Amino acid sequence: NIVFKVNKVEKERGLSEIIGYQLTSSYMHRMVRREKNKIEESFKSTTKEGDTTRIKFVIVTRNKTYRSILAKLRKKLKGSVADIMAKNEFKSILSLIISSNLQRTLKKELNKVYPIAMLEVKAFERTKDKK
Repeated sequence: NIVFKVNKVEKERGLSEIIGYQLTSSYMHRMVRREKNKIEESFKSTTKEGDTTRIKFVIVTRNKTYRSILAKLRKKLKGSVADIMAKNEFKSILSLIISSNLQRTLKKELNKVYPIAMLEVKAFERTKDKK
């Protein structure tokens, strides 16, 4: 689901901007099964234009694994996302998420650490504060 904010109304038409993206919870429930680990990670990062954003991920591993491997996955995810955010603007990151290119790229990176069954962006939004 894409979240819009209406800025103003001109000639009976609302002019809006995209402020975020959210994944439906029913989709998430179908993806997570027994004998797998689920990682939910959330952190703030700054885009190329200086906007502060909050991005939330859900990662499901192929099998149960150790906590040390889950920690390595989190660390690798955070580093990769920070690099992507610093190089792109808000709208281009949002288009990467909608087209699943961001998820595909991150999944390839994380598969080097441990096999990943699923990686999805649970939520992505622009926060109020700027750095």
